[in-house]
Amino acid sequence: MKLSMIPFFVTCWVTFASAQGPTRVQTLPTVKVVTSERYVFHASGIPVSTIRSITADADKFVTNLESLWNIRVADDLIPVAISVRISKHSFPHSYDNPDWLASGYSPQLNKIVIQVKDQFKFEPQAVASSLKMETVRYLLRSKGQTLPAMMDTGFALNFSRTFTSRDRYLAIFAFREYRDIANNPSLTGDLGPTADHNFQVLSFVLANWMWENWPQKSQVFIHETLKGSDSSDALYMAGFPTFNELLDEFDDQNRSNYGMTRLLFSFQSLMTLIALALLAWLINWIRHSLSTAKAGAPIEIMPPAAQDREMEQALKLLKQGTRAQPPIRNLSTPSPTTVDKPKDKIDKDLDAFFGQHVEPNKEPEAVEFAKADEVVILDEAPRRQPRSEPRPEPRPARNKLVPKVTVDLPTRQEKKRHVVPKKPTDDSLEIELDDFFGGVIPKSGPDKDPNP
Repeated sequence: MKLSMIPFFVTCWVTFASAQGPTRVQTLPTVKVVTSERYVFHASGIPVSTIRSITADADKFVTNLESLWNIRVADDLIPVAISVRISKHSFPHSYDNPDWLASGYSPQLNKIVIQVKDQFKFEPQAVASSLKMETVRYLLRSKGQTLPAMMDTGFALNFSRTFTSRDRYLAIFAFREYRDIANNPSLTGDLGPTADHNFQVLSFVLANWMWENWPQKSQVFIHETLKGSDSSDALYMAGFPTFNELLDEFDDQNRSNYGMTRLLFSFQSLMTLIALALLAWLINWIRHSLSTAKAGAPIEIMPPAAQDREMEQALKLLKQGTRAQPPIRNLSTPSPTTVDKPKDKIDKDLDAFFGQHVEPNKEPEAVEFAKADEVVILDEAPRRQPRSEPRPEPRPARNKLVPKVTVDLPTRQEKKRHVVPKKPTDDSLEIELDDFFGGVIPKSGPDKDPNP
């Protein structure tokens, strides 16, 4: 029974092996060697032309570093391994590098290792900046000596790039995170939190502070380190105190310069405030545009003018039955003044004269012209009869006869008219009177009917 099962298992194994397909052999990418004046690159998966784009800048950096440190680098080329695959060596990511780039120094390979996750994201400037930082680390460890992690990271950043306002802004948060720098074991040891960005920025500030304040002592420290001296001996030979005392002094002098109040005066804070102000204005403008589009443009109501208020007040007083008060301000134009003509002046004088001799209870036709002080009669002009309106007769009562009554009117004796002699100086008055009466003043007597 057991022997009969062997062919069955063999058949199953053959079927399973044939389903898996042929065995694939994974081939490694070709490694290309590119040399320059100072470096030798072992490139894997990156074109040679891309490597050539960073060699000139890297060679110039080493030359400037020799002048800055007052040293001469050996003729041996600096080995660099650059690839697009993730190697088995893990390196901390620098806060100044993009996400697709990682770099570090491999003591096992004795090379600078640069890892690029995607060759299509390759940027020569970013790769060159990372190469400069790792070159400083490679030279400081050329004799196999080790430095405290804070000094190793700080010198690598300080000599490969420039301390900018962005670094000063980030240093504020770094000092806030690390309160007591001198008594923190993670900062004073050879293996520190190198992956922490705040630690990297704080190390950058330390190296920049040492080089700016004591450039000669820092140069001696670098010389002693390149000779293979220990970090404590190198500090002693350069004239520095111990590393803990140096960190204590660094904390005392710089913590006040990187307080949280400095955030208000930093460039990033000012740009943030400007961005917030622009954002608030944009939100307000969008809300105003939406409300205008929905409800239409707002109607602007102007206050009434002073003249309109005065007119409204006058109309209100007229409706109440009271006499309107004169306006406060007279905005109307003044009426033009007229000059009386000689004829109009004579008319006014005559009206005033006749108004004085008319009794208030009598009709105008009962005026006696004989009482005038002076009457001028012109013989040539026709006489003019005074006009009087007829009085309506009283209506008799119904069903009654009114007896006929004869009324004798009194006669008025005619008086002699006195003719005023003409004077040579009264020609104008005579002419004006002639125009006004049309000739001779009419008589008044019993022979003339007062009501023609």
